[in-house]
Amino acid sequence: MATPVRSPMAPAAVAPPSMPRSGAFREVGTVRHASIHAQRYRLRGAGKVTGEVDVDEAVFDGIATITGPLIANQLDVRGTFEVGGDVTVSGGAVVRGTGRFLGSVRAGQLTTDGLVRVAKDVRIVGTLSAKGALEIGKDVTAALFLHDGRISLAGVLRAQEVEAVFESESSIGAIEATKVSLRPRQILRLPVDVPVLSPKALLRVDRIEAESVQIEGVDVDYVRAGSITLGRHCHVTRIDGTVVKKDPSSYIGYESRTPPPHGLSR
Repeated sequence: MATPVRSPMAPAAVAPPSMPRSGAFREVGTVRHASIHAQRYRLRGAGKVTGEVDVDEAVFDGIATITGPLIANQLDVRGTFEVGGDVTVSGGAVVRGTGRFLGSVRAGQLTTDGLVRVAKDVRIVGTLSAKGALEIGKDVTAALFLHDGRISLAGVLRAQEVEAVFESESSIGAIEATKVSLRPRQILRLPVDVPVLSPKALLRVDRIEAESVQIEGVDVDYVRAGSITLGRHCHVTRIDGTVVKKDPSSYIGYESRTPPPHGLSR
């Protein structure tokens, strides 16, 4: 019986080396590229890149879509911006307008102003400063997290310090930090409640764990901290720590969601 001949094992595929960054390009109008590899790239107008963008410095002013990943040292965006792959910025990234990121975002610093949506996780080495609407599908990690506006964060927010002024209906899965400060936006901060100016429980959080927690207008299931301050209109189901101050309008414990009988009020 003949012995079958085995073909030699094929060598492992080697990824082609990435193209070097070279040159500086400035484009105006409507453009389309398979990929961009440059030291500096500036677009003012409308552009689409079907592959990757790998640059030292990138500036997009207008409408831009990148199907692949984006790698840069500095990124400045104004207008409408969409990236289908992961975004990696070693330095600072600024997004003003509408940003939609279907992958993850990594940056040294991140500043947003407008509506920014990230489908996956966000990891920032330094400060993440957001103004407007921020929607994140997974976790966020930053040294300092600052936010002013509406937030929807499905995962865990991890930072040394979290400071947020929220408006509209906002939600965060969990917060793990050293210091946490959360309060709703108010037109005026008056010594007495005015319903129009003092919205109730606009932020929903599953869990907060920190050394110091100061919250107002927050509905949270569980808080663990050494020092806890409950401002107006908070509801905390369970607390593990010391409550140093509590506003009379705040409530600790399980709360019934059923309406009271007719003619009665709680």
